[in-house]
Amino acid sequence: MNNFFNLPVLLLLSFAHGITDLSQGALPILMPFFQNAYHLTYTQIGLIMLVSNLTACLTQPIFGFISDKTTTKWLMPAGCFISALGVGLSGLSGNFAMLLFLIGFSGIGVAAFHPEASKFTHFSSGDKKASGMSIFSVGGNLGYALGSILIAALLVKGGLSSTVYLAIPGVLIALLLWTKLGKIASRASCQVTATSAEEKINHFSWKKTGYALTILLFFIVLRSWIQSGLGTYIPLYYTNFLHKSPAYGSYLLSAFLLAGGVGTLLGGPISDKFGRKTVLTGSFLFSFPLMILLPYTSGWATGLVLIGLGVLFVSSFSTTVVLGQQLMPNNVGIASGLILGFSFGLGGIGVLFLGNLADHFGLPIVFHVLTFFTFITLIISLFIKEEKNEFFSHV
Repeated sequence: MNNFFNLPVLLLLSFAHGITDLSQGALPILMPFFQNAYHLTYTQIGLIMLVSNLTACLTQPIFGFISDKTTTKWLMPAGCFISALGVGLSGLSGNFAMLLFLIGFSGIGVAAFHPEASKFTHFSSGDKKASGMSIFSVGGNLGYALGSILIAALLVKGGLSSTVYLAIPGVLIALLLWTKLGKIASRASCQVTATSAEEKINHFSWKKTGYALTILLFFIVLRSWIQSGLGTYIPLYYTNFLHKSPAYGSYLLSAFLLAGGVGTLLGGPISDKFGRKTVLTGSFLFSFPLMILLPYTSGWATGLVLIGLGVLFVSSFSTTVVLGQQLMPNNVGIASGLILGFSFGLGGIGVLFLGNLADHFGLPIVFHVLTFFTFITLIISLFIKEEKNEFFSHV
């Protein structure tokens, strides 16, 4: 296989990934403001996150299928633009129904961007698939984290209407991507040809890989419940339950998300060197005791625990994407949609479930349930199989 690791393309895709996810990172910080403006229950807040995840994630396999069947490079700039526009207008929505529509509209943009961009990442990574996917993924992690920081600053100065400024970066980067589509395609084309030829020879049937893919998807679904749960309820817990300032909650969330970026960069190379399963099991083995400690910490200790959890949880992200692409080598777009989208998007169901629990039993119960989910995910990781054959030795 061609060993060419196309860093310029990977960096461009990573940057665009960050801008696309900028608006999604703003959503958790916006929740307390939406709650006050529209008098929402925690269940309705969970519904907003569910709509976001359903549109942004569960539709990704559809875009992945389209990506595998035809040339759809234009989805990358279009997705970036739509993602930014939807959330940018959310602060001007005026009512709960319009808010849900705009959040869903933004989610469609996210769904359109990811499968196509991750496919080009796959074909531009040579034989360092996890490392390449780490570079792409860290852009999304950082964009998500910076989204929370940016919107916090905007809300303090201009209130909900200031969300419109979130649309500006998305529009600019969408234009940049549009002008660079030819360069992205030409630099990746030789790798696409080489990889596609080898992967067609190494076709895996659903009968052979179905069990492994199912276990992997269960792992990702539970991991997304935990990450989405923490991302959604950290600001609400410290703002509403512990009566801290909204800025304090946003700082904690930003620390968690930025640490996730570090974890993404570390997880890919570690996975390439020591194996995929080592990263998956190890990340949750060390996360479990930190989750137990989290509800009982305060001040700087809370920040340290969240930084540790961010590094550990997200370190497995690029590894699971690569495993999914390896299990479906002839359908990289669909695999990317399943891993990045469908299974991760089911995290919205977890957030809605947790919101309902919080309404009935109080916010602290959320963190105890998430600790239990962490333990179950650790057990599931033990059953994930890492193929050891000629094809996988090259990818």
